[in-house]
Amino acid sequence: MIRHRVFVRPILRGKRFKTHSVPVDVLPGLSTYREVLVEVAAHLFFAANPNRLRLPRHFARRLELSLREVEEGSAVPVLIRETKAGYLFAPPHDLFDSAVSTLNDSIAHVQKHGTLPDGFPKRGARLLSQLGSYLEPGESLEFD
Repeated sequence: MIRHRVFVRPILRGKRFKTHSVPVDVLPGLSTYREVLVEVAAHLFFAANPNRLRLPRHFARRLELSLREVEEGSAVPVLIRETKAGYLFAPPHDLFDSAVSTLNDSIAHVQKHGTLPDGFPKRGARLLSQLGSYLEPGESLEFD
């Protein structure tokens, strides 16, 4: 059995998004966002399990995101999470949900202080720096 639920609604603002559509060249940024979430979730896993040397098998596969629709409000891609029954981390809340909160808090920290918080995963920071690389001048990506 596969369950679906809305996972995140990033907001794309700017001239190209006024028609409530997402150009194809912007879609890799959504994939990068998923990669950042996996890195942050892995970081949270090791923080909660300091004696573990490895992630659980197929850890990254547990975050299956799909673009379901694009809502109005510039362009709001609705990313749903598909979860198969029986996973160790199952909805309604798991490490990937915590990763979204941690990432949002980290982005707010950057906006306020100009840097990521101490302890943010290094690979996640590199990926995060790429997140907006597909945006043109005058465009932005926001997360609630």
